[in-house]
Amino acid sequence: MVLVDVRGPREFEANHVRGATNIPVAICGHGMLRLTIRSRLFLFAALGIAQAWGASLLRQRGFQDVYNVAGGMTGYSAAGFSKECAMCVAPHISGFTGKRMS
Repeated sequence: MVLVDVRGPREFEANHVRGATNIPVAICGHGMLRLTIRSRLFLFAALGIAQAWGASLLRQRGFQDVYNVAGGMTGYSAAGFSKECAMCVAPHISGFTGKRMS
């Protein structure tokens, strides 16, 4: 099982699931070349939209054992497994202003 966080590097640095690998969705198809086609992949993002996109890209490239983690990092945090990720809660604000949220 491979946990793949498809959010951007800043979001990943702010908060992520321990043991996850960060491969942003924009490079998902290319970044996955280091994994075998038989890998069982579980994708995380903030809410799930990027996960679905990443899963689609991976399936197009031959990966068959690809899963979306329900709720993404927002759900993971809401379940109490980690701190709340400010960038997941308001992802467009930090990108628009160019500033990190604390």
